[in-house]
Parts: sequence; structure tokens; C-alpha cells
Amino acid sequence: MTGSARGTADAPGRNVAAKAGLNRSILDAAPTAFLNMIGIKRWWLVQSSSRRRDDS
Repeated sequence: MTGSARGTADAPGRNVAAKAGLNRSILDAAPTAFLNMIGIKRWWLVQSSSRRRDDS
């Protein structure tokens, strides 16, 4: 998804600035960090729900 849009000398790319901006925003979003946060939250929810079952 984040490949270059520059093209070649024979076939120059189109919308290069737009593609560069899109790539920058995708990479800035840090999808791996987001997925890690979701995983941590999932772990926390599982732990807290098992504690509630043990308390009953």
C-alpha cells in the first residue's frame, strides 16, 4: 500500500503528492501499535471477567 507513485521516466506517476500524503498518514497511524493496544485491552478484559467469576 505504501509503494512509490513516482513511476518511471517513460511512464511518470499521477497524483504523486496525494499518494505520498496517504502513505504518510498510513505509516503515522502505526497500525501495529493500535493492534497491540487492542490485544492488551482484550487481555485485561479477560483477566477482569475471570476475577469477577472467581468472586461469585
